[in-house]
Amino acid sequence: MDCHLPPERVAGFTLIELIVVISVLGILATIAVPNMQDFIVSSRAHAEVRSLSRFIAAARAEAIARGQVVNISPIADSWSEGWQSWIDENGNGELDSGETLKTQSAISSHAAILVSRSGSPVDKFNFSSEGFLGGVAEISLQYRSSPEVCSLDRNLTLNLSGLLSTTERVCS
Repeated sequence: MDCHLPPERVAGFTLIELIVVISVLGILATIAVPNMQDFIVSSRAHAEVRSLSRFIAAARAEAIARGQVVNISPIADSWSEGWQSWIDENGNGELDSGETLKTQSAISSHAAILVSRSGSPVDKFNFSSEGFLGGVAEISLQYRSSPEVCSLDRNLTLNLSGLLSTTERVCS
């Protein structure tokens, strides 16, 4: 009687199967990494614009709640380095020690923030105790990404009633 046992099956992958899987993963990684980087840059830009918008809205709300003029000015003479809200307690028109309400540090993407009124740069603006923008013209804030990517850039307009609107930059 000839007794042959069936050969044992060895579980595993063949070399060809392994090469195919590694090739497919390599192709997917090549496609996914740039898209992920674009997503991160885009998300950061949107978050920074929202942060600026929230800060302005909070300063306006603070002016109304306190019934006092609240100023917003850049830190270190550059809006890109951050900004601060403050109340001019002594009426000298300058930010003095103890007058700061809130500060926002520099944005992490190194984007430029340009603030102007009627085409001229602005080093501060304020809200009245009723929440209206001080002055006779609206404020224009421009967020410009670095390196510049037009689709990430935003224009913010602060109108005289104190309301802020955001639009995408028009690219040519």
